[in-house]
Amino acid sequence: MHAVLVPPQALGAADVHSLYLGQADGTLERVSLRTAQTPERLALGSPLHDLRLSADGQWLLAATADDLQLLQAPTLQPVRRYPTTTKEGR
Repeated sequence: MHAVLVPPQALGAADVHSLYLGQADGTLERVSLRTAQTPERLALGSPLHDLRLSADGQWLLAATADDLQLLQAPTLQPVRRYPTTTKEGR
């Protein structure tokens, strides 16, 4: 499991604390530490290897076995997908 904690100043008053959890099955979740609920969940499609959060807390980069996915952090809305295959197709 991969986790990224968001400090309160990164997201503003509407979302004071968030914890992003990436599961080995490719599921990504945003957990509100204020309510202990999981308002957002996204199936990435392949095993998750790493998560990186932007300094302002607005963007999340998820590295899976097949690609890199850029997401809007507060909503987990996909923005762009970057395939990670080689020129030879591996």
